[in-house]
Amino acid sequence: MDTYHSNRDCRCTRCRACGIMGPVMLITLGVLFLLENLNVRNLEFHHTWPVILLVIGVVKIFQSNATTVGHILPGAQEPLPPNPSASGEVRNG
Repeated sequence: MDTYHSNRDCRCTRCRACGIMGPVMLITLGVLFLLENLNVRNLEFHHTWPVILLVIGVVKIFQSNATTVGHILPGAQEPLPPNPSASGEVRNG
């Protein structure tokens, strides 16, 4: 696929992955603050904030590598036909 445009009505993996950054960050912050409140050894927030950067990086890598098989362009009614190069398939012949 040459250009990708996110579509709220599409259920392909890449479109669904576009909405996970907020929930993942809330869960990460909640876990970090919980660990701080439980007085886990040496886990104050000012020592663990780099975890937030790591989580953002992992989510962005997941989003960019997610497949677009079955993607519906904004305004289109039907999914696009599968793109063999997007799924990693190689056809001989």
